[in-house]
Amino acid sequence: NLAQSNPATKIRDHGANEQGQNDNNNSDADSFSMFSGRAFTSEKDIEELATLKEQIGDLQLKLREKDELLKSAENLRDQMNAVNAKLDEMKHQVSEKDGSLKYTQQQLSDAKIKLADKQAALEKIHWEMLTSNKKVEKLQEELDSVQTDITTFTLLLEGLAKTDTAKYTDDYDTKPYVFNHVPDIESHASVNGFI
Repeated sequence: NLAQSNPATKIRDHGANEQGQNDNNNSDADSFSMFSGRAFTSEKDIEELATLKEQIGDLQLKLREKDELLKSAENLRDQMNAVNAKLDEMKHQVSEKDGSLKYTQQQLSDAKIKLADKQAALEKIHWEMLTSNKKVEKLQEELDSVQTDITTFTLLLEGLAKTDTAKYTDDYDTKPYVFNHVPDIESHASVNGFI
């Protein structure tokens, strides 16, 4: 048993030694593979980090661009709000001007109607004035005719008056009548044909 157990022990010890050597060899191989893996992994990580940094830079650039676009959009929105406010104000002013224009047009229309009425009244007055002028001309002609008649009549009367005055003056001044005899009334009446 001892002899049998010793070789088994030897075999076990030898196996253990071999296993220990194998373990040592394995651990060296593992550490080499780990070192190689770490080196490999670190190069990979560096590449990934570089890629990530590049992506982060791109993302940051895009983010800055988006921030600028957002600020531009906000500025545009503010400008649009200002423009809308001005547009509302202009609409209000246009509405007020439209109201004022309508009021002015109404006043102008009323003024045109009044002007037309006054023009019609003026034309009527002008027509009446022409008619009155014609009547005045006719009356002036009649007056001239009457004055001519009066002048003629006056001259006629003056002529007659001068003729009669001269006649009676000649009769009475140059030849005064002397009553020598008063005839008998009856004989005088018979002579004149009254009896």
